[in-house]
Amino acid sequence: MASYKTSHIFVVGGTGAQGIPVIRGLVKDRRYKVRVLTRDKTSARAKQLLALGNVELVEGTFANEDDLRRGFRGCDGAFVNIDGFNSGEKTEIFWAIRSYELALEEGIKFFVYGNLDYTYKKSGYDPKFRTGHYDGKGRIGEWILEQNKANSDRMGAALFTTGPYIEMSISKFTIFTPKVEDGIVTWRIPLGNDGGVVHVSLDDCEHYGRWLFDHPERANGLDLEVAIDHINYTDLAKAFEKVTGHPARYIDTPLDEYWTTGNSAAFVNSPSGYNADPKLQDPASMTFRQNFTGFFNTWKYSGRNQGVIRRDYKLLDEIHPNRIRSAEQFFRIEEARGRAQGLGGLWDRIQAENLKPILKLAEDRRRANTPSITPCSQGGTRVFTEVFFHQRFISDSYNGYDPEWYKLAGPILQASARAIQPPVGDVEERRYNLKNVIAPLFTHLPAPADVETERIKITSYDGAEIEIVRFSKVGAAPGSAILHIHGGGMIVGTVDAFSPPVKNYVSATGVQFFSVEYRLAPEHPDPTPVEDCYSGLLWLHKHAAEFGVDPARIGVSGESAGGGLAAGVALLARDRKLDPPLAKQLLIYPMLDSRNVSHEKNKALAPFLVWSVDSNITGWQALLGDRFGTDKVSPYASPAHAKDLSGLPPTYIDTGDLDLFRDEDIAYVGRIAAADVPVEFHIYQGVPHAFEVLAPQAPDLYHQNEDLRKQLQQAQSQSRKYYDQMTKAQLDAKQSVDHVARIEEEKRSLETSLDCDRFVLVLIDGDALPFLDSLVARQVQGGLDAGRRLRNEIHDYVRTLPDYHADDRVVIHIFASLSRLARIYRQQPQAADVVRSEETIRAFMDGLSSSHPLTLFADPGGLKEAAESKIQAELELFYRNRHCKHIVFGGRDVSGLLQPFVPATGTNERITVLDGCPISDDIQKVKSFRLAQLRNVFQSAKAVLNENGSSAHTGLKRPAPDATIQIHHRPRPPPPVEEYDPSSPSLLLPPTAGRSSARPSHSSTPPVSTSPVPGTNAPVLYQNKYHQRLDSPLKYDKDFLGVLFSSKTKLCNNFYLKGHCSYGEHCSWDHSERLNPLQLDTLRYKARTSACRDPFCLDADCTLGHMCPRGERCAISLCKYLPEMHTVDVSEVYEYNTVTQQRKLVHRED
Repeated sequence: MASYKTSHIFVVGGTGAQGIPVIRGLVKDRRYKVRVLTRDKTSARAKQLLALGNVELVEGTFANEDDLRRGFRGCDGAFVNIDGFNSGEKTEIFWAIRSYELALEEGIKFFVYGNLDYTYKKSGYDPKFRTGHYDGKGRIGEWILEQNKANSDRMGAALFTTGPYIEMSISKFTIFTPKVEDGIVTWRIPLGNDGGVVHVSLDDCEHYGRWLFDHPERANGLDLEVAIDHINYTDLAKAFEKVTGHPARYIDTPLDEYWTTGNSAAFVNSPSGYNADPKLQDPASMTFRQNFTGFFNTWKYSGRNQGVIRRDYKLLDEIHPNRIRSAEQFFRIEEARGRAQGLGGLWDRIQAENLKPILKLAEDRRRANTPSITPCSQGGTRVFTEVFFHQRFISDSYNGYDPEWYKLAGPILQASARAIQPPVGDVEERRYNLKNVIAPLFTHLPAPADVETERIKITSYDGAEIEIVRFSKVGAAPGSAILHIHGGGMIVGTVDAFSPPVKNYVSATGVQFFSVEYRLAPEHPDPTPVEDCYSGLLWLHKHAAEFGVDPARIGVSGESAGGGLAAGVALLARDRKLDPPLAKQLLIYPMLDSRNVSHEKNKALAPFLVWSVDSNITGWQALLGDRFGTDKVSPYASPAHAKDLSGLPPTYIDTGDLDLFRDEDIAYVGRIAAADVPVEFHIYQGVPHAFEVLAPQAPDLYHQNEDLRKQLQQAQSQSRKYYDQMTKAQLDAKQSVDHVARIEEEKRSLETSLDCDRFVLVLIDGDALPFLDSLVARQVQGGLDAGRRLRNEIHDYVRTLPDYHADDRVVIHIFASLSRLARIYRQQPQAADVVRSEETIRAFMDGLSSSHPLTLFADPGGLKEAAESKIQAELELFYRNRHCKHIVFGGRDVSGLLQPFVPATGTNERITVLDGCPISDDIQKVKSFRLAQLRNVFQSAKAVLNENGSSAHTGLKRPAPDATIQIHHRPRPPPPVEEYDPSSPSLLLPPTAGRSSARPSHSSTPPVSTSPVPGTNAPVLYQNKYHQRLDSPLKYDKDFLGVLFSSKTKLCNNFYLKGHCSYGEHCSWDHSERLNPLQLDTLRYKARTSACRDPFCLDADCTLGHMCPRGERCAISLCKYLPEMHTVDVSEVYEYNTVTQQRKLVHRED
């Protein structure tokens, strides 16, 4: 029999939701190398895979034989999971067969196919269960197992049959996506009340995929059908409520209602395989509704593992003992994971604005460019690369559009329809569509070379800084100007996105445009957008002379939402009596009335709406919030609500007759005319919203451009005389502006130089603030530990300062007389047996100085005042150094040394007074500085040498001996849990590295000792070739990790992870639990979520994290891990003994 053992796996579908955890499982211990086929090596998911290590990317597509051969060649294993949503059912069948055949040709030893249940067959071929993307895979799965009977002497094969990922129930753009309705998380899905979905956890896929390749002899010929459980959605909602404490519910929704109002309503009649050809109406291509009707019926009749789809959970328990077994367990893991990653709990993550996609097609927005096979008129097949178009654009006829306009705009309409039509309230998807689908359409407009732009910062009505972009024609005479406001439904858009048409107007007329980068809703609801624009108008009035603008010839213009805001600005200018008043308002298909939100009223227009009713509702809701749909709407936000339109400037309005805003614009024109305001109105036949962008050369658009240019040129010609009068003033103003700019630049340069090389200075009088006896007694190692503890605690404190910066360095200077310290320790009964000589203290101080390049201990001599004089000199020197952002001071004679720095009133925010105990009398006198305490480095009272031969203490009594040197042993743990293997290989280290098999012994009476407990952490740690500290990977219990993050009981890290706690029975953290080895590693994993401040940490007992678990992918703006902890090189791993200071190479990547 042929060997099925593999080491190099070719993966198709590796960047998908399932592929990533499968690959992670294969490469986590470097046992397997993986080659991944991807359409785009630069995609975020591809980069995520590369960051795992042992991963190679090959660019190509599964629908190309040459690409598949390149992938298979040189590999001995394959995992193929073709995206049926991408290609369609028929295409998947063809290319899955070819993938299997080519794998045989290229010598693959073991082939795993990513499979789904053959629901049609399992239901007895009942048509109501026909589910195209499931049945396509299921047919191939059966075919592969049948072929395997004949080919197993050359290549083994197995199926990995999954189901809907449970992550889809809390993710964006899935058929299971929930909504928060009236504060209740709600799943509205047609699953009946007794249905059960065989949800699969992506975390479990990591284990199952690895198991198949680790056990190929057993897996050969196996259909491994996996699931968490047959999850009933009533139970799922109860589990969510139990874990989060927030209400949740499942509402069984009839299929007809779901296809009208549900998550997939926008795709009801589109092909379920979104690269299938919608125009050829291929009978092999099911619609979304047909496909998912069978899908929902399948789960509706599979409840309790007794219906159409079944699972062998006993087998799954054997293969994966630690698998997730319930929705509640999954939610608890996600709750803990989200909090650990700084994403918040499940309740926070389920909010519409926080939902993230899990499926790759959701990230692609159904725009993947994988070919599919469709019939052609001549027979045979052809490759079709056109992606899904919204149904209203499928027809080749113009269907009510102006024929000439549609000839030009039709292709662009189809291109723009590639975007998913998002549900009401989904602002983020609409922003994505503008950025990636709509905005690029502007690029076909001519780009005039004679228009310059200038970006100017201004202050808005609330003190916030916003930007105005000035567009001016080279060589044009100044005069009139337009305050321009871009469109975007109040929620999307930027000046840059809408700049191409603006530049064309400026080039054609010579009129300057000043476009406002106003803040968008919902982050900035009304009145911010209109007030930002009005602030721009005030700024333009004030600075008109600088740009040669006649303030009496300033108009306001905008398109769509920008037209509505322009109308609002005109109302504000009238009501606030702007002087001189606005000269003109140019409103291009303006968005004026928040009441235009009826689907029924706009039913006839629906097929032609570029800006839909749902989008209009979303925009107005975002802008108005709770006022939406009430009579409390401001007329400046929705100008159609204005009761009086008299006194407005001459007005120009145009719109298309297929525009959602047509009727509200006509009504507004009528009211303006009735108010005796000069108005010019144009309505263009057979064209929709934004028609001039979609077809710039169409005849109707030509007329619109001419109409607008005429308005602008009239304003410009009336300003020629004013231009001559302004020329000198403009030149003078420019010189003044240049002068101010030079001053501002010098100021910025000075501020930048002062912000470089920032540091915090720590000044310690070691005679007055001695270190813990237990640290001094350990000599060099104790000094190293003391230095690291002190630096870490100072770092933690500095992060709380208002002027904290992530690049702040900490400089520590300690001054103490060795001879005086030795006498102090010898005169203290508690320390007499611990610190016996000056040599002990000297060794301790040597270790202290060696703990970090910026830590210095200096012996100023035996005189009492020597240390104080050094500290005083450094205080005076560094307080004047502006690079020194803060000073932390610890020592005696506080009021004397710090007296020069006491402010007349308030607190000196640049100095912190440090004391290792509750504040003593001399510190109490200091009311003008920050105060801080350190308990893990210094003694809790300041020692003062009695020159007559005894020592005295200020403040409280010295702590009992057990607070400094007594070590408390934790109880012996029970035997390891069965599934825990402490010898399993780690990610970075050899199998035996990174763990000590010895555990502390149990003692009923904690002994007093001056040395580390035998059997606790050895003085060994791991470094890379650059001496950076490495964290060896840990196995952990997901359930127990959730308990640690959510439980009110807090375990003492020192007691459990280091073997002792200096606070003993007085510790406020728990010492009572008995933990097994897996639980100890889980606690250690949790401890690492707090970052050590030293990337070169040499403390073998340090339990903090030294490598950000998110690595280079970390997107947290203020991550607690230092920048260098995100890009740690692990190509070489060294074992470092902190006692002998010897380094030994223990691992090197091939």
